[in-house]
Amino acid sequence: FTIQIQNINDNYPEFITKNFTTIVYLFHPPINTIVRIIEAIDKDQSNLTFEILNDTYSSYKLQTSINQTELILIEPILIDRDDNFIIRLWDNITNLSSFYIDLHIRLIYIQRSIDIATVIPQEIDAYINIEEHYSTLNFGPLFIQNQSEYKFIYYNLIKEEHFFLKRMSNTQVELHFNSLQEYSQQQNHRLLHYQIDLTAIALNQPIPEIKFSTKTIFHLPKHINSQLKSHFIDINLWPIDREMLERSLSVIINLNSQSTYEQFIIASLRPIREHLAEIIGVNINHVHIYTFDLKAQHQIELLIAIIRYPSRLRPPRYIHKKLLYNALKNSTHLFVKILHIKSIEKILINQCDLQSCENNGRCTSQIKLLNNQYEYFYYERYQRLLPKYQWNIKCLCLNHYYGQRCQHKQHYESPCTSNPCSPLERCIEESATLYTCQCIDEPCNYNEVLLENTLDCININSPTCRGMCFIKIRITFDF
Repeated sequence: FTIQIQNINDNYPEFITKNFTTIVYLFHPPINTIVRIIEAIDKDQSNLTFEILNDTYSSYKLQTSINQTELILIEPILIDRDDNFIIRLWDNITNLSSFYIDLHIRLIYIQRSIDIATVIPQEIDAYINIEEHYSTLNFGPLFIQNQSEYKFIYYNLIKEEHFFLKRMSNTQVELHFNSLQEYSQQQNHRLLHYQIDLTAIALNQPIPEIKFSTKTIFHLPKHINSQLKSHFIDINLWPIDREMLERSLSVIINLNSQSTYEQFIIASLRPIREHLAEIIGVNINHVHIYTFDLKAQHQIELLIAIIRYPSRLRPPRYIHKKLLYNALKNSTHLFVKILHIKSIEKILINQCDLQSCENNGRCTSQIKLLNNQYEYFYYERYQRLLPKYQWNIKCLCLNHYYGQRCQHKQHYESPCTSNPCSPLERCIEESATLYTCQCIDEPCNYNEVLLENTLDCININSPTCRGMCFIKIRITFDF
């Protein structure tokens, strides 16, 4: 009989590439073409074995070296084809067992008429929330000239580590920003400018259906590669931090009846920033209108924050919203001179009113940015991402009241009712069951005459009496 011994701590090999890969050749490649280099790792540093399964046409061979193999075409491609097969990987220790790892590969060979596409240039502005961490930020779709005439469009990013493309259909691709990358302290609080370099081709004939969730690689004929032209997209990102939100002012503007939302955004935002910079006495680059919302057909709310002084080494400091309010409340007539503006409806530092809280509750309001949610504004070649937001109102309740608006009262006996503190201590109610004792004017349970000028309240009998008081000492000198 045979005894097989296996190390239960053995680590099985892994492919470096994803589990499913689609490779599309938009031409028929010649034999001996290396159609794919497949890399693998094995933590035990064993010799690896690669094998092709389901190679229907016997069109491929593997040429293996240490930790990688080359998939080589050995038969000519005479017609359009769609090949599906498996590369199986094991190490020499476990190849007698049922444990292995498979890489599924789909190879598509099609010949099509290829047009060099012209990507429509864009300038994208966006304010992003640096306080919340999410993996990606979607900048929306890319476009080429005469896009509706084509059945398939392929875009290629050139040497770009901060962005990637996500295919949504045969003709639609979205540009995404990698939000989880690490930045220096200085980069986290200043304008980030990127210029995206990409190329594109377009086909006026359909291609086989592809699962866009899988990794897809396209190969173009050499003469097409030599004709590709770079196109550029400029992206400006401004960070939104907590202080910017806390010191933001809300300005609600009424538009002229004949003006549109788009006209206001394009023609009026910069003049508003110029007026604000002049009134406050700062550089226009310190004035940020970072988002806005259409409240009614001809009414827009702007959220405005103004930098008091910038810094390259630390976060900028913003002017307090109450100071902004005082500076602007008597200057609203200046904005009426700006194109498309009829009047200023309101200038608000919060969303509180007399009905927000009951029973003397204190109202506070905060701007909450909705996590990774944006409105997309397009105008010709300009695009802007507007962070979605909401106003959150909170009531700080007093005197046993609770509820969203302090409308309910708690009915319980105060823990101070039983007079748990000494006669010279004041009972402070912390909650329904907790209290603390605080010294009043005299040292607690102390018989000596010491009342002024000491740093410690020397009550040794009450564990909660640790306040500040003074001792007065009477000294008599005999000469």
